[in-house]
Amino acid sequence: MAVIRKSKRTGGPRTAAGKALASRNALKTGVYSAAAQLPGESEKEFRALVADIARDCQAQGAIESMLSEKLAEICWKQRRLGKVENLMRLSALSRPMTLNELQSVGFWVPNDAAVFIDSESQSVAEYESCLGAEAYLETYIRERKFSEEDLRVMESAVPDIYNFVVDCARVAGLKDSSSRALANATIGSEGNQAPILLHAYQDALDFYKARMWLTDRQAEFDAAKQRVWDQRMVDLILSEKTARASDYLSREFSRTLAELRKQQEWRRKTQVIDVTPEVET
Repeated sequence: MAVIRKSKRTGGPRTAAGKALASRNALKTGVYSAAAQLPGESEKEFRALVADIARDCQAQGAIESMLSEKLAEICWKQRRLGKVENLMRLSALSRPMTLNELQSVGFWVPNDAAVFIDSESQSVAEYESCLGAEAYLETYIRERKFSEEDLRVMESAVPDIYNFVVDCARVAGLKDSSSRALANATIGSEGNQAPILLHAYQDALDFYKARMWLTDRQAEFDAAKQRVWDQRMVDLILSEKTARASDYLSREFSRTLAELRKQQEWRRKTQVIDVTPEVET
């Protein structure tokens, strides 16, 4: 019987190119990356920052230059982290609002109105148009205006409502959208059928009512959205990943700066010339 030998671990990439590629695995903010720069970042801007910090620190010699460059790398990563946090804030504020988020802050939206939570606020003209459509459809339902002649009147007087009613009838399953077909078609099980127009009118009416539902509660809706945005910002601030990364960089900066100051102090002491006059005995 053939013996299947357990494969040995490769130990990772062995070539220089492979090691460089592996070193970039799982990069997110780049805070913990050994590489100061990430692909796409400006080498020119980074070298300018290195030069500025070396000048500010008055770095002299190889050790001080190395430490000042390390400070520059930390500052570069802090700048990058700030950009990442800004992008996270923009993403948090711009992504679509969800029903669960609104409900979590005490604002309950009916299912029919849910499709409008990301829509822009209605203008006065749009609201009045929906209000007029609501009244018109309620009249057609109440007076059971399902005849072919009733449809021709609607098509001539309010074509937008007529076209919407036709679309609702198509969704309900009607293939022929002519006035005659609309007037004669029924929907429902045998023995419990109703004119398809009654169904289409009601669907259109529900749409217009749902469109106005959020407008009628605009102030309450705006306040709920603000509470959701506030909660998103709190969640970002409390995010462990960015907080830990920021703390790590702050500690690294303080430690490196302390090392640089210690090195500079040592240099100054070694450069002091003893001018104390010798006392003859």
